[in-house]
Amino acid sequence: CLPEATFLGCSNLKIVHLNETLARIGPSAFMNTGLEELYVPPSVRHVGAGLCKDTPLKKVTLFCNAAAYAFYRCDRLQVVKFYGNTIGQDAFYGTKSLRSIDLRRVRLISSGAFSHSGLRGTLLLNGVVCSHAFLNNRYLTVAVLGPHTALLPRAFASCERLMTALTDNSLNTNYE
Repeated sequence: CLPEATFLGCSNLKIVHLNETLARIGPSAFMNTGLEELYVPPSVRHVGAGLCKDTPLKKVTLFCNAAAYAFYRCDRLQVVKFYGNTIGQDAFYGTKSLRSIDLRRVRLISSGAFSHSGLRGTLLLNGVVCSHAFLNNRYLTVAVLGPHTALLPRAFASCERLMTALTDNSLNTNYE
């Protein structure tokens, strides 16, 4: 286990590749660090809230669920390889440099999960999308809703460029 706030405020910490024996990461473990790249292996089953909150993170690989506020205001985050099935409240809030993310296997996108992010183009969804999940995504243009998609009120509120929402019962949820 990596305890709560383990590296809090370590401004020179840049790259972390955790080993395969780690099972749990406590809340705010990397909060307010200089972290730019993080690899969380498949052995990790739980990450705490605020995992990398307010870091200059650019790239993350995460095999477990994304906890609430996990990447909150990581405004330089560009590359996300996400293999979990739940994205917590405000997990990617304010990730203005994030352009795309594969959400086909995600079963729950919590409130505010991608509020004020920089997502662009087409978004493929296949799970429950909570209220305000994509609030103020100014560049998102197309949402493709798979057969298991359930939208709660205001899921795409203030997505001013969203022009098309399609349903697609053949949406592939497997990675090739």
